[in-house]
Amino acid sequence: MNFLARSVVRCAYGIAFFTVVLSVQATFAQGIHVTLRGNSNPSPGQWVYSDVVGDGNFAYVASWHNTAGVWIFDVSNPDAPKFLTHYAPSATTNMQAIQVLNGIGYFGTDTGSGIRIVNLANPAQPTPITRILPTQGLFTIVHSLTVDGKGHLFVPHYPADSQVQVWNVSNPAAPFLQTTLVGTDTDSVHDVTVKNNNLILAGWGGQTDIWDMTNLDTP
Repeated sequence: MNFLARSVVRCAYGIAFFTVVLSVQATFAQGIHVTLRGNSNPSPGQWVYSDVVGDGNFAYVASWHNTAGVWIFDVSNPDAPKFLTHYAPSATTNMQAIQVLNGIGYFGTDTGSGIRIVNLANPAQPTPITRILPTQGLFTIVHSLTVDGKGHLFVPHYPADSQVQVWNVSNPAAPFLQTTLVGTDTDSVHDVTVKNNNLILAGWGGQTDIWDMTNLDTP
């Protein structure tokens, strides 16, 4: 390549680099702003809140220790969240893992009191449906859980091992243990989530599994 050709190539690279720099600067010049719309802290202190989920116009915040239960808020106006109620039935301790989907709540504790399945058609007045208990085969510690919208509740066995129970909750009043999966992490599965037909397992030891759940209900 002669001197003129090399000069043209260098010039082209220089223009391309300069264009990228200008584009990046323009992006930052526009600014990416995050604004606090509102807040609420009905239980001040440390080691209080442990999980949060949203469903429709409502937010559900799990709480630990002396305020164990689920704080429920109307967030239809994000600038002025409205506290509705604190769901804390007797014998509730260390509410750790919660999910809410289509007006049904799944509230789990890590102290052996199981998973409470709750009707949230009126979030201001939660109505118990049933409970899944260790005496039915549930893990004693429920640190996290998720639901897939197809009648399945996934519960990892953190911090013991990499098992993940699949509870059939297609009838929330009569849940049953459908199957148990075993992840590949050599420590344990810490958390799980569902995207489309895939179950994603986050291992405490650094391993991530993706399971195809398309035929979960096929024998």
